[in-house]
Amino acid sequence: MDAETGHSGDGESEGDSPAALLDVQTPTASRLIAAFHSFGWPELLAMSLVVSGVPFAVGAAIAFRARFGPQFLTTGTVYLWTAGLFGGGLTFGWWAKRYPVLWAKVRPVFDERDSEYRTVIRPRVARMYNLGRALAWFPVVLVLGVTYDLVLVGAPYVIYVPSADPEVTASGAVVCLSSDACVAWLGVVNYVFGVVSLVGLLIAIHVVFNHLRLVSDVMELRLRDVQTAATELTPLVQFNVGISAGWFISLTFGMVLLIVGRYDPWREPLYIATFLFLFLFGVALFAVPQLSIHGGLEAEKRKLLGEMDAEYTELYEEVADSDDTDATEELSVQLDVLEARRRNAKEIRTWAYDLSGVMSLLISSVLPLLLQFVQMSQNLRLSL
Repeated sequence: MDAETGHSGDGESEGDSPAALLDVQTPTASRLIAAFHSFGWPELLAMSLVVSGVPFAVGAAIAFRARFGPQFLTTGTVYLWTAGLFGGGLTFGWWAKRYPVLWAKVRPVFDERDSEYRTVIRPRVARMYNLGRALAWFPVVLVLGVTYDLVLVGAPYVIYVPSADPEVTASGAVVCLSSDACVAWLGVVNYVFGVVSLVGLLIAIHVVFNHLRLVSDVMELRLRDVQTAATELTPLVQFNVGISAGWFISLTFGMVLLIVGRYDPWREPLYIATFLFLFLFGVALFAVPQLSIHGGLEAEKRKLLGEMDAEYTELYEEVADSDDTDATEELSVQLDVLEARRRNAKEIRTWAYDLSGVMSLLISSVLPLLLQFVQMSQNLRLSL
């Protein structure tokens, strides 16, 4: 065992293994981490089926209870919602399983003892997997949303049925009973899916916030080699690209739901503000960790150049003060070598990126804006 770094001389050290990062002190987080870490693809698929299937089953039960079951089963957006929840559950499961592995992969980048590295990683990972704090906001947000719908709008939003208003004749396959009870039941069906989505949104924001904080904390640690760090941090960059692209894909999914459901929210200030918040949040998912990584690499680069400048000044003074020709020539050679190293150090890359991942992120970020433009154009043509 290396006394300075805490690394073993042969094989993988304890701090390099995902198991070492799974050992957190919070019981709830510890159980959740251990459960997802042991999951394979069959378990993840089963969990996603439950996440998407339960709301579908509840919605169907409500629909048949209110005597519009066949219409519910022939409404395309119901299946679109279900597919979205399935994808969201699968994405969350994959993240929960792989997240500690990510920090084990980038462990060799940092020149710290294993115990110090774990001290930075474990508390933030424990907070991230402890979902109680995120779920504590759920009742507050739900009450605010229901209050907004019922008081300010006048009725719950119904995404799946083209005609939720009993006074409006449906032009599609869905026919709503001409009664106030129908509107109420349809609102309940909507909230069955909406509540699950709201829980997912709160969990996503909680996870992302802690991830951003963790990236910032980790980049304050010492780097083992700043010249190769940008390349070695590629797994972290790819993860950041992945969660940001996933966020934009989810936002695009929401836009598709609105278009398919023929719902026009663009005259509502709250919706526009929400859309802008979610879009800018997606940008921050990529930009904030990238800036943290850049800041850490830039600080190490400045430190390296400062050490070289100090060494250069010292050698230059020795050359100036030396009367020995041979010694002067040797010092001059050292100055040339140091100057070459300094030029190379100035070229050190401080932006870590994956070109193919960035391209996919740009494409996924444009899709919500494109769909927004399409929807607004359609609504404008219909109003003329």
